[in-house]
Amino acid sequence: MTVRRFGGLNRFFIRKTEKRPDIESTRGQVSSLVKEAGLPDTERKMLDNVLSFSSTEVSEAMVPRVNIVAVPFNSSLKDCIEVFKKAAHSRLPVYKDTLDEVVGMVHVKDILSYWNNDSNFELNKIIRKVIISTPSTSISNLFQEMRSTKIHLSIVVDEHGGTDGLITIEDLVEEITGEIEDEHDINYNIILDKNSDGSVLVDARISILELEKHFKCKLLDPSLDIDTLGGLIFNIENKVPEVGKVINHESGLTFEIIDADLRRIKQIKIVGFPDRKI
Repeated sequence: MTVRRFGGLNRFFIRKTEKRPDIESTRGQVSSLVKEAGLPDTERKMLDNVLSFSSTEVSEAMVPRVNIVAVPFNSSLKDCIEVFKKAAHSRLPVYKDTLDEVVGMVHVKDILSYWNNDSNFELNKIIRKVIISTPSTSISNLFQEMRSTKIHLSIVVDEHGGTDGLITIEDLVEEITGEIEDEHDINYNIILDKNSDGSVLVDARISILELEKHFKCKLLDPSLDIDTLGGLIFNIENKVPEVGKVINHESGLTFEIIDADLRRIKQIKIVGFPDRKI
């Protein structure tokens, strides 16, 4: 038997050592069927990755300790902003004395909420929880835990409790879909077209914060770890909606899916508040 820690420092479970299914054999059979079906290479690659997902361990997908960017526990607002600017990520771990003492994570949205009110800033008040996993944790199990808890960053610890690395939900998704465009390469304020009826066509990666600021409405519960309009719609529908799908949001805005594929939402038309122009 092997004992494995997962989901928290005090959560343990015992798993009997079992023979894993013959993934290579199954993959070969599926590959033959897919080839006969004439699917494009990208879809074939995704199916292959899906088959590997349950047998892949965190150690194969995590960011190693040496590459971790983190925020010191005693950081000022200015210090936090500087770290986020250099890291170009939306969430970062927070540590006390060393990386072996990670106390949680901080989201850039929480940092920016103090932009004009830095005198009241206290980092410890906005620290969020992280999941604790081990290098041998199945990424499939970790993905399910992240979805159920809505905690999208995990600190990977070794057998002595030291920090070995970190892994985010984006890292896990990339194990299936392939490399996702880096956050710092994305222009979140992407307006593709403006229509005379007051509607606008936007890239699904447009920032939720920008939309809320412009339309002076609330689109998102602050407890949800979502940055983009595409992410919000995926959370509402729990899937990538088909083209033509219309979502009536409680804010008064209506979102129509203009372009999407099996993997992601690409373009959205926003209707509502016709007296406002972007």
